[in-house]
Order: sequence, then C-alpha cells, then structure tokens
Amino acid sequence: MNIEKDTLFRFSPPTYLASILYWSIGLVLFIYLALRCYYIPITHDEAGTFLEYVVMPLQNTLLCVPASATNHILHTLLVKGTTELFGNHVFFIRLPVLLSYILYFYFSLQLLQKLTKKPFWIVIGIALLNFHPYLLEFFSLSRGYGLGIAFMMGSVLYAFDYFNGCQNLKRSLLSIVFAALAIYSNFTFGFYYLALAMLLLIHSVFLKYRLKVMDFSVKPEKVVWPVSGVSLILALVTIVPLKNLIEGQAFYMGGHTGFMADTVGSLIRWNLYGQQYFEGWDLQIIAAIVLPLLFAAFLWAIVGYFLHYRSKSIWVLDEKNEKSYFSLSASRLQNLMGLQIFSALLVGIIVLQEFYVFFFEGKYAVGRTALYLLPLAVWVLITFSLYFQRFLFVRITVFFFAAILTFHLLQTLNIRQSYEWILDADTAAMLDFVEGEARAEQKTLSLGVHWLMSPSAEFYSHTQSQPNIEVHSGKRLITNKYDYYYVHRKFAGEYFLENYSIVRYFGNDRIWLLRKTD
Repeated sequence: MNIEKDTLFRFSPPTYLASILYWSIGLVLFIYLALRCYYIPITHDEAGTFLEYVVMPLQNTLLCVPASATNHILHTLLVKGTTELFGNHVFFIRLPVLLSYILYFYFSLQLLQKLTKKPFWIVIGIALLNFHPYLLEFFSLSRGYGLGIAFMMGSVLYAFDYFNGCQNLKRSLLSIVFAALAIYSNFTFGFYYLALAMLLLIHSVFLKYRLKVMDFSVKPEKVVWPVSGVSLILALVTIVPLKNLIEGQAFYMGGHTGFMADTVGSLIRWNLYGQQYFEGWDLQIIAAIVLPLLFAAFLWAIVGYFLHYRSKSIWVLDEKNEKSYFSLSASRLQNLMGLQIFSALLVGIIVLQEFYVFFFEGKYAVGRTALYLLPLAVWVLITFSLYFQRFLFVRITVFFFAAILTFHLLQTLNIRQSYEWILDADTAAMLDFVEGEARAEQKTLSLGVHWLMSPSAEFYSHTQSQPNIEVHSGKRLITNKYDYYYVHRKFAGEYFLENYSIVRYFGNDRIWLLRKTD
C-alpha cells in the first residue's frame, strides 16, 4: 500500500478561524521577541562575535580565526549581511535569529497539523513547543542556537514525511540539508545530524530487506546518495574551522558529571529562568514528573512497534480497565510513527553523546548547547499524548502542562535583559554615565572594564560616539591606573584600593563602578 496516496492520511486544512488563532499566537510571540531584540543591551558573546568576526574579513568567519566557539558560522555570515545593509544597531545584529523564529513556528505548526486536525491539540502543541523562556531567549539574541533549532525543526518535519510513507529522495534530501544547515549554524547540532543520518540509512536499507515493513516508492539504497552527498559537502566546509577550534581548545563548555546531572539538570534549571515555585525543589519535582513520562513514551515506542508491525493490531486498556483489541486507525498509526521517529532521534543523540564522552573524553552538553534537545523531547511527549488522546486524563494532563508553561512564561516576560548574560544589562548605561562625567569635567577619562563585561563595553565603544572615554578591557587590567573601574563585586578586591570609592551600583548591586578619589 502506498501510504502517501491513502486518503486516510490526507488531513483537511484547518478552518479559517483556527488558522487565525494559531498565527495570532505566533504573532504575539514574534512581537515579544522583536521587542527583546530591540531593547535588550548587547551581551558578552554577541559582542565577541561582532568584534572578532562580523567586522573582520570574511575568511575569519569561514575558518574560525581566531579560534572561538562564539563564531556560529552561518549565523555570523547572516549578521554580516544585515549589518552591511542596515547598520550596527543591536536589532539588526539580531535580525537573522529573529526571522528564524518564523521558520521555527511555521515548521512546528506544519508538523502539528500533520499529526492532528483538532484545534485543541494544535494549540496545546504550540504552547508546549514555544512557551519556554530559555528557548525564546535564543530567538532574541544574536547566537546560532535559535537559527539551528529552526533548521532542525525543518529537518524533523521532512524526516517525518519521509518515514511516514512519503519515501522519496526529495524528503530525505530536504531533511538532511536542513540538518546540515543546523550544524553550520552551530556545531552543537552535530549529534542530531549523525542520529538523523544513521536513522535514514538504517530505515532505508535494513528495514526494507529484513523486516518488509513499508512499501517504498523508490529503491531504498538511493537514500544513501543524498546523505553521503550532503555529508561530503558539510565535511569540506567545516573541516578547517573544526580543526582550528579543536586546536584552540574552544570547545570548553560542558559538564563531566553525567547526562542526567549536566544535560537534563541544566536544561531544567535554565528554563526555570530564575523562578522558584517549590522552595528550591523545582528541579527535582520537574524531573520526577517529566522523566518518567519520557521513559514511558520510549517504552511505548518499542512496544508499539512489536505489537503493531508484527500483529497488525494493538491493544490498550480502555476506560473500564479491560483490554481492547483493534486495528490502528490512520491517525493513531501516524502518531505512533511520530513517537518512534522522535524517540529514535532523541535516544540516538543521547547514545552518541555518551560515546563521545567515553571514547573522546568530551563533555556533556549543558544549558544552551543542549537546548536543541528540548523541542525533540516535547515532540516525544506530544505524539505519546496524541496516541492516547481518547483518554480524558491525558487531555487534562496536557492542558495542565500547557497552562503551567503559560503561567511560567508570563512570570518571566522581560525586555530589559538577557537571563544568561545578565551582567551585560547595564554596560551601556554605565558608559553613558561615565561619558556624562567626562563632559562635565571637560576631560578624557580612562575606564578599566573587567573581562566579564569587556566585550559589551568594547562593542558600544566601537559603535557609539563616546569620545571622552578611553576603554581598557581584558582579564589583566593594570591596577591603580584608570580613573574608573567597572567590575563584578566578586572580583572587586583586585582593584578596590584605598584611593577608590564606589560611585554607582549596577546589575542589582552585583557590579560596581569605582572612581579614583585623589
């Protein structure tokens, strides 16, 4: 049977009002992100990328010279384009990643509409995929993580089409191309690319000849060509920058404790976005709820395979707690396939990361480098819930989760500062203050900026007119030399001498501006 031609798999488009609702949610989120892009001051890594790559020759970006993991190549190239066209305002520096959110929302909505036609579930899916403050942060900062996640979502969409009965080279090619674009946006997507490539090859060759599960419209061995071709091109454009980054020891971010503590723990902590709802037990409570659900989803992905593909029927417990045998409907089969695809990708990434840590002494992804796992995990939970949607408690549960995420997002809304780089929130205000003092005194003042805030200070010094300030920055500032020091209070002892006094507090009193008194 050619599933692509089966009318049971042809979902009618959503109603006009439903489409307006979906895109209205997307528009509100886009406006919020646009406001963040405009108002949030430049951050440490954004400024570093701008100063080291955006304003430098093209080969610096393409080859990662100097070696710095802040250069997310494709993203940096796009920023070069927008700043050449529109100027160096922080909004235009962030414009590529802001526009990438449109891709993320579009691809995720398309996939939701393939999985279900019910507006309730589509709205729930939109909430579960979008109402994460830490995820949204990287669609409003000039980094490659958001861009890569948007491309990954396109890859996931076309992979789903391919595995779900539309076995043709175009679907597999689009899926692997979007995965390659994700890598070129940020190298942290390498594990996703490898997991997808392995899944495409295993599914196309092994299942065709050994299990006879699907009916292919093309010979499965032909799928090797798009995977191999894209991988070869990707290797050619990344081998030199990767070599430079490795030799420069640029991949320093990560953990050594374990996947659960480092990767999962950091994702939960950062997505809490500084909020505490359970007196410090938030991480443990969230993990105790979400992880068993993910484990149950993985287990059902395996059980569903053996029960359906072996027997062509499946059973679940009905409302009366009795076994109910039935053949899967087209929509439930599609949900099961989605669950298996997303589970395979997520488990594949976890296995590859463990392999990398064990054999190459690598580090576990943490925080933003693990952020791409979040939407994949959400897809696992969405398809798992959709499969059992006929149960009332499942619908109540997902509504409860969506409501919690909505409340959490509303609690964390802000257009003043980045959560991850909160120390840069007042750098521009500090420079304006010192510039005002210099003009009042009619002389040039020297300013030493601690390395934590130095890229943002250098950015504003480079892009704005502050002729009366000499900005000095770096990890080794000369003590007792400058008129002002701008330092985190943790390191103030290095510069806080008897002839300096605190003139202003910034960053919720965590950052001090010191002035020479003699």
